[in-house]
Amino acid sequence: MNLVCSNCIQSFPADRMHVLPGWVEVPGEPGAFAITFRCHGCYPAAIDDTERRVAAWDDATAAGMTRFIDLWDVRDFLPELADANDREAARGLVRIVRASDGKALLPRVVPAPGAVEATGFLERISIFSSSLRRWKVLLWCLAIVLAGLYCSTVLERL
Repeated sequence: MNLVCSNCIQSFPADRMHVLPGWVEVPGEPGAFAITFRCHGCYPAAIDDTERRVAAWDDATAAGMTRFIDLWDVRDFLPELADANDREAARGLVRIVRASDGKALLPRVVPAPGAVEATGFLERISIFSSSLRRWKVLLWCLAIVLAGLYCSTVLERL
């Protein structure tokens, strides 16, 4: 499986990529942390930037990192951060990402090779939904329930 570097937009094999929270600016919206993929050449500057932002810990960084930690369930995925407040969890996350050379979050965001093909229907839905925001997962669940209700009413009429 290949991934694309968020900075230089080049494709590399997943095992040669680094995954980290990176600050993203969107015009008209407050900045936020998002999962970013970086190649070997782009990773050092990216992790340094993330570390500087977390060390400064202003209101925007606090809000962005809190959303990132909640969205990716970082405390569940990295149990050593379970009891940390948001600032401590952010610092711990940066230390873990740096110590793992950007590989700590890779299994969280990229399924193991062949995982999707080898899994059943429910596991595929789980892999798919873990990459979506929570409100999108809720909408998918609602759609599935409504489709089930619709099919059951149609079958009753037959």
